[in-house]
Amino acid sequence: MDSAALSDLKEVSKLIRDNVDERLDQGLEMAVVDSFASHIRALTTHFTQTPDLVHDRLKIHLHDAWYTCIQAAKIIDSCDNLQEVIVSQLLAVRTLGPLQPVAGETASITFSDGYTLWSGLPLFAQDLAQEFASHHYKKGIFKREQQQNLAGFIGRLLSVGIYDGPAVCALSIFREALEVPRPLTQDPDSEEIPLEELLGLLGELINQTKYSLPILAGNHVAAPTTPSSYQHLSGLGELAIQAGNIPLSGYSPERWTFWLQRLMELSQCGVKNITDDAETFRSWLIEKQNMTGLLK
Repeated sequence: MDSAALSDLKEVSKLIRDNVDERLDQGLEMAVVDSFASHIRALTTHFTQTPDLVHDRLKIHLHDAWYTCIQAAKIIDSCDNLQEVIVSQLLAVRTLGPLQPVAGETASITFSDGYTLWSGLPLFAQDLAQEFASHHYKKGIFKREQQQNLAGFIGRLLSVGIYDGPAVCALSIFREALEVPRPLTQDPDSEEIPLEELLGLLGELINQTKYSLPILAGNHVAAPTTPSSYQHLSGLGELAIQAGNIPLSGYSPERWTFWLQRLMELSQCGVKNITDDAETFRSWLIEKQNMTGLLK
């Protein structure tokens, strides 16, 4: 693709994203979800019916699709069935498996994460992880409700076995809420998001995950998000490092045990909303652990 064509395509991409933002601002969440479904169908049709496929064109279209998906997930309430519709669309396209290009094409296009259409969800893990890496934990960037909605969406994805991307993002929520020292409540002089807000994210996540967290903690599944593991999202936080004897990154039974211990500490911190949340979330994790039997 020549530079002029690529420039035109990027301009179209900007218009698509501006339209997504405008519709969400107007409360047209259903229209955006429909647009996401149409985008995925168009990508699939383009791949299977177009000769001389261009990698850069497909890559930009994929990033636009994932942008639509992620922005919608932030706006749609985590308990709204519209989130489930998005998850169902992701599952449906993944079940197609690797698409066959037009007759005469020599090979399918492999993206930087190793996926093709639809051997997985190419570039989705990177875009989702980047959302958390660049924006999610910066004070004042998003409304609290948007952070909680996205956390709930991550939980929904994990609950149906979409691990690549969501697993790292979920780990980062546990890390920020339970492993990083921060003020318990709102402090106008601090740039840190207070713990009480991050516990809200953690609760939305845990509530939607079903049995996936003990599966991950027990190392019963691999989650190969690239670039390699996003250490600032998945690496141990300071409090976990101080506890000792926990692998430095990723999920582990030892890290799970630390989370339970930290929630026990917080349930005795003396701030009522935090103590109530910590006690509730700890009981949820123990229930999932006992029901799966994966962390004995």
